[in-house]
Amino acid sequence: MTTENKRILIVEDHPIVSHVMTSMLLDIDKDLEITIKSCANTALAALQKDGQEKPWFRIFLDLDIPGSQGLSLLQRCAELKVAQHCVIVSGTCSTQRSEEVKEIGALGFIKKNSLIQDFKNSLVSTLKGEATYQDSSSPLLCAALLTPRQQEMLCLLQRGFSSKKIAAQLGISPGTVDNHVAALVRRFGASGRMHAVAMAIELGLLDGRQRTHGPQGDEDLPTMADAKL
Repeated sequence: MTTENKRILIVEDHPIVSHVMTSMLLDIDKDLEITIKSCANTALAALQKDGQEKPWFRIFLDLDIPGSQGLSLLQRCAELKVAQHCVIVSGTCSTQRSEEVKEIGALGFIKKNSLIQDFKNSLVSTLKGEATYQDSSSPLLCAALLTPRQQEMLCLLQRGFSSKKIAAQLGISPGTVDNHVAALVRRFGASGRMHAVAMAIELGLLDGRQRTHGPQGDEDLPTMADAKL
């Protein structure tokens, strides 16, 4: 990347996803100038007005945001002659959709549910100007779309609570807890519950300074304030 232009536009309506992407991008290059827009209208305004004053170096687009349907926002980018700077970042991926994105002229397609390092490597490649289209068969990690209950479970698991202890604290059955935990493990593509916690810490969804094992008293029950959301 040249030093003359480090302007990055992220078009994403999910705050956790935009937060994680911003952190990763700044980790790659701390001098990037990052702007976030959460709907198609504000994104187009930034592309039309701000882009005329100073072009965007990279535009990371989610397909599923308010005001956009399918590839409509990317098609508008093509009309504005900036599609070659666009990288689609989406939780929905298929070979057909990837080919359609290529035909419109986008630089790449990155899956939100990629493994963390794969996601970051793809960001690096696209910043270098390398066409990057992830294989739709790669392992999944949907960590950015956790439910409030799953976020709460992560906090409790990080403190070392067993399924029985979590069940007692939340007033649900141990079997229900195990179901939630199993869903978390699948969501992260982890090998077990503590591996899922470790991956959540790596993503910035949990504070890594908190204890991750050992018996806890009732007074140590974590709240959602313990999570970086």
